[in-house]
Amino acid sequence: GMTDEGAHALAAALPRCPSLRHLDVRYNAIGAGGATALAVSLAQTEALRVWVNKNAYNDQDAADLAALLAADPRTAPLVGGQERLWF
Repeated sequence: GMTDEGAHALAAALPRCPSLRHLDVRYNAIGAGGATALAVSLAQTEALRVWVNKNAYNDQDAADLAALLAADPRTAPLVGGQERLWF
């Protein structure tokens, strides 16, 4: 499955995919760093739903990622009421 290295490569390509609506990368080996890179990059798209759960990070990593994303105005819409990002 995809690791952090693959997630970073995908994250680098995502801004060139502005019409992306859904991204499902569940059940891979993406760690907290890769999930963060994807989330930050996805903030530059119009993605409606993103699934990165069932990967290689733990609950604390997920909580840390949610706090990081919520604190940044560019990525805050990915978390919160609309639940666009599942991790």
